[in-house]
Amino acid sequence: MKNLEFGFINYIVILFYLIVVILVGIFFTKKSKTLDDFFLGGRKVSWIAVGMSMFASVTSATTIIAVPALIFYQNTSFLIFGFSSICVAPIIIKKFYKKYHHSNVITSYQFIHKRYGSLAKIFTASLYVLFRLAWLGLVIYAPSIAINLATGIPLIYGIIIIGIFATLYTTVGGLSAVIYTDVIQFIVLLIGTLWILFSLLTSIDGNFLTIVNDGYLAQKFDVFNWRDLSILSIPLVGIHFFFQLMYDYGTDQITVQRMMSTGSLKNTKKAIIFNAISDFIIISFLILIGLGLYSFYKTNFLPEIINGDKILPYYILTQLPIGISGLLIAAIFAAAMSSLDSGLNTLTTVLMNDLKIFKNKSLLNAKKLTIGLGLISIFSAYIMVKSDDLLIENFYNFMSLFCAPILSLFLIGVLTKYACFKGWIVGLIFSLIITIYLKKCALINVIYLFTSSFLVCTFISLLFSYLLFRKK
Repeated sequence: MKNLEFGFINYIVILFYLIVVILVGIFFTKKSKTLDDFFLGGRKVSWIAVGMSMFASVTSATTIIAVPALIFYQNTSFLIFGFSSICVAPIIIKKFYKKYHHSNVITSYQFIHKRYGSLAKIFTASLYVLFRLAWLGLVIYAPSIAINLATGIPLIYGIIIIGIFATLYTTVGGLSAVIYTDVIQFIVLLIGTLWILFSLLTSIDGNFLTIVNDGYLAQKFDVFNWRDLSILSIPLVGIHFFFQLMYDYGTDQITVQRMMSTGSLKNTKKAIIFNAISDFIIISFLILIGLGLYSFYKTNFLPEIINGDKILPYYILTQLPIGISGLLIAAIFAAAMSSLDSGLNTLTTVLMNDLKIFKNKSLLNAKKLTIGLGLISIFSAYIMVKSDDLLIENFYNFMSLFCAPILSLFLIGVLTKYACFKGWIVGLIFSLIITIYLKKCALINVIYLFTSSFLVCTFISLLFSYLLFRKK
């Protein structure tokens, strides 16, 4: 058993990666001369770059670390993720992006403004800001775990390093810098997952067949039990991802902003399809990694202190050669920074265009705001250190409280004529109460909280909207 000795070469690998990312940000400084450049890359960004960026942004370090850990402890229901992404793609193109491109919006909340009025836009945009600030804390915290295991550097220092680097290149280069650094991070992420998977397959006697058999004996393929809501099952997880991905790809400003940067609906379609295929492939790799980790540590020693989200970083640091382990820790860095830069740029866009926190919409103010948000994100990550929940649990807690109701407002606005903001407010209150109750009582798996919150909010919103509409 190798010890947790990071090595000089690994430090060099990570430092080289960070320097490359910063140089890309500096390069795009010259191209980010206007607010349109800063927010939308001048609407001239390549669709394949947008597709890579879309995947890298949504698939954060939380995903890279948390999905294998989830498979390790539970089952393979996340297999349905890739299929859900492919199913959702044509729906969001037809129901959302046709409208966005027709209206030439910068943010998805401009659609809310046109459909429900300015108050609805301000309210939902504010909910989104709260969610993203909490989410950015998770995004920074996740790779800090790997840094802490590898080097012994305290979590807070890792949080500060990641936060400062991502804030720096996002500030200087705007959306173009974000997208093209995401391209680099997508490539590093893909190579990293493939390398880990190959390492596991060659480290286990019997290779793939042993991994599958161990998973079968551990009932990790028992994925159709939908009577016990505390256990993940493919039918329920599939329903969940159908709605979550509709939010992620159809209404979330991170993806909307990227899609609008392509300049046309045709290019947006290509980017969405590319992302859906990437989802299917890479999430499948992560699931196999989770099964491989379970099979490997079934016959190899795993310290008791190494649990939950620490399992994958621990394997990388103890089982892979120096240099390669540095590259793979850099891949976790990549996943984190691709999400962090996207979140910072998106929040700046929403705060300036929807919440109008500056009277003067200047490029200088946009960059000042990005720096401020970076500092807030670092503080948010510090708070996450105090949480005992798994990364994926914290993620879905935030998603169910903030994002599920937002998706509900978008969908009822698209699908019905009588939907109104007042009716949605009632639905929001009900969904918050029920979500908090379910979370507190642990009646269902945390992943299902998003679906339950969305369904409650939608039903109550439609009911009260219809009553108010009829009365009117």
